[in-house]
Amino acid sequence: MDNQAYLDQIAASNRPEKSSKLSTVIKSNIFKIGAGAVGLFIILFIIGQILSGVQGDTKQTLFNFKVRLDNVIGAIDEYQGSIKSSRLRSYSASLSTIASSTQQSVEEYANKTYSKPKITGSDEVNKAGEELKNDLFNAKINGLLDRVYARKLSYEISIIMTEESKLIKAVKDNDFKKTLQNSQDSLSVIKDSFTSFSETK
Repeated sequence: MDNQAYLDQIAASNRPEKSSKLSTVIKSNIFKIGAGAVGLFIILFIIGQILSGVQGDTKQTLFNFKVRLDNVIGAIDEYQGSIKSSRLRSYSASLSTIASSTQQSVEEYANKTYSKPKITGSDEVNKAGEELKNDLFNAKINGLLDRVYARKLSYEISIIMTEESKLIKAVKDNDFKKTLQNSQDSLSVIKDSFTSFSETK
């Protein structure tokens, strides 16, 4: 290698690389601001979707709760008069009072919060309501109403209490929370009465 070729090789190795247009754009302040804005938008969008999902879930939980109360009250209205045990009729009347009071509070809260919505239950809750009616009807015609009535309503009370717990955690209205808590406390007492009746028959 002659001297000129050697010098040319050294000069080429020391020549600064031309920066690409892409790296120039990435390093610019406009790109950084734009990327930050897009990132912020994505984060806000995700948070909005999460909050919207939570609110939607709370709304449907509330509606399902209302429909379940309707179903229980309907079952009591239809079958309480056919119950043979005076003790079970007494428990049933107490449950009806608790459920009706809670039902009214739920309706008032739903109307205030969601501007008089059409309250409908999910397919699962509607199906459960039909099963409750069918089971009680079959129990009545087979002479097993008292036992089945106590067992089914004990189960319904458990579900109602579980849904009340969810709503107590989800809603922000303190008065409504208090109503749900009072209902839950009363139901915990009456549930034991239904359960013990069912187990002794």
